Amino acid sequence: MNMKKQVLYTIVLVLCIALITISGTYAFFMFSINGNAPSNTDSSNFEISYVGGGSTFNGTLDLVTNRNDGYKKTLKIKTLNSSVNAKLNLYLQIESISAELAAGDAFKWEVYGYNSSSQQVYSKTGTFKNYSANSGSNIINLVNYDYTLTNDETTFDIYLWLDIAKAGNEVMGSTFTGHIAARTEQFTGIVKQ
Repeated sequence: MNMKKQVLYTIVLVLCIALITISGTYAFFMFSINGNAPSNTDSSNFEISYVGGGSTFNGTLDLVTNRNDGYKKTLKIKTLNSSVNAKLNLYLQIESISAELAAGDAFKWEVYGYNSSSQQVYSKTGTFKNYSANSGSNIINLVNYDYTLTNDETTFDIYLWLDIAKAGNEVMGSTFTGHIAARTEQFTGIVKQ
């Protein structure tokens, strides 16, 4: 009888230790996933770094003559060595935009991608005409899934600028707030480019 109780207590003790270990590991895992990382994100398959100022555009816009005098954000992204190739979507989500900016084509965006050898591998341009902070018209797709991520780091320069040649006094003091978001999708197989 005494031996049976000892075996039973040992089994219960082993189960309790296993349960505590599993619960602690799960809690640490959830804390690691939900932690805040303001400038860099590592999704275990992709490495994304926002260089110089983070991912948010915010403020009053000035009239300028070219993109280099406007706002610029830089994003570096690549797959990790253990990951398969992936397709990239890069968005600009509008949180607020002055009505004057959305009425014309003077407020522009441009995206340029460069590989690690500084060769241009991607470009796309557009305007904010007919966009608003309302759902359904508040997301601009800067990079479609037509760009394939590899282990070679790609640097994306994103420009927002208010073209003085296309704007009038009505846009003076206009404001804009938005942020950049990236989405990737892994795939396997051969990619023809």
